[in-house]
Amino acid sequence: MTQKKDSQWIIGLIVGALTGIAGYYGTQTLHRNLQATRPRGRFGGFSRRTYHSFREVREELAYLLQHRAAIRRAMQLVDPAFQHRLMLAVTHVNGCRYCAHYHARLALQDGFSQDEVAELLGGEVTGCPAEEIPALRYAQHFAESNKHPEPAMRQQLVEIYGAERAQAIEIVIRMISLGNYSGNTFDYFLYRISGGKWGDRQTLIHTF
Repeated sequence: MTQKKDSQWIIGLIVGALTGIAGYYGTQTLHRNLQATRPRGRFGGFSRRTYHSFREVREELAYLLQHRAAIRRAMQLVDPAFQHRLMLAVTHVNGCRYCAHYHARLALQDGFSQDEVAELLGGEVTGCPAEEIPALRYAQHFAESNKHPEPAMRQQLVEIYGAERAQAIEIVIRMISLGNYSGNTFDYFLYRISGGKWGDRQTLIHTF
């Protein structure tokens, strides 16, 4: 069972990265084709975080693939309910509608209430277990800082949870960040090819 879950995580990472790569290259091609003709600011309404270079995708995927053992360990150190909360907290900040819908459904299947899921997707963590709140705050900070958390915040995470569990928490955060950025990059691709009509939905999907 554990091997099956590990395989699902790895497959998910690869699919997410390929989505990000496809979205990135599609966006760059369109950017080159439209740059000379589009009015300035025409696509300025898309504000969600996306990949801006293939190097970003490559480095993020390489980090996770190089830490496969740490990912397996993270699945043991961070229980499923905690993982759901971390992923929903990060998704709230990054605004990926696909991840919001998918992880909301997973959380509901694992016994979360709709109110709890809605609160997490609304950025509210005060109703979560007290021992998880510092990590959830860190997850939000990680996302808000565009994956460059303040060293003091990272150190505080280590002091509260210990080095090994802090690394496990951050790996879960990195995994959902990959999915968020990939989904948003794909949406930006839709946004560009439709002239701003598709893919710009800012509201997370709350119909679970």
